[in-house]
Amino acid sequence: MEANPVNLVNDTQAIESRIRKKKRIRIDDESLTTGLSLNIRCAQGIDKPNPDPWVFKRQYCVVYWVNPNELFRTEFVDCILNPHWDERDLMMLGNSCDNYGFLNVEVLRTGSLEDPGTSNGFRVVGRARISLPKEFHRESKGCFGLVRMEDGELNCDGFIVLSMELQRVRMISDACF
Repeated sequence: MEANPVNLVNDTQAIESRIRKKKRIRIDDESLTTGLSLNIRCAQGIDKPNPDPWVFKRQYCVVYWVNPNELFRTEFVDCILNPHWDERDLMMLGNSCDNYGFLNVEVLRTGSLEDPGTSNGFRVVGRARISLPKEFHRESKGCFGLVRMEDGELNCDGFIVLSMELQRVRMISDACF
């Protein structure tokens, strides 16, 4: 069963509408608020190789947030396994750092013939909840294990490589860049 391309476009637009635009910011030691500098590098071991000769690429992105009302995502990358993004972002946290304390990460796959049953064409292939750094200007980096629900069981499959750092930032404007 193939996904209806019209529904996939509409579902993608619905997800896009929940994702906030990035705001123009500047690092400044005379800060007004807190920002999280984030570099999402890659994911490994998130999918099993598919023996089907027709599966020659998959699309992956990472959706991430501290405040559940403000979602962000990376660009989609095409690959068979082990996607690489190497995307940097600076998220404005404000009080979200104190209120939530975790970076939530979901690695999504789309455009795969293996996922005909999903309602929106996206499948979560791994998720993690990572504690935010406690100190400003001290980089926290590493490989963080991903989990996913499969047949009612929680499975540990793969990991995501990222780094993050709390910074003092000042908003310049609400213009998108």
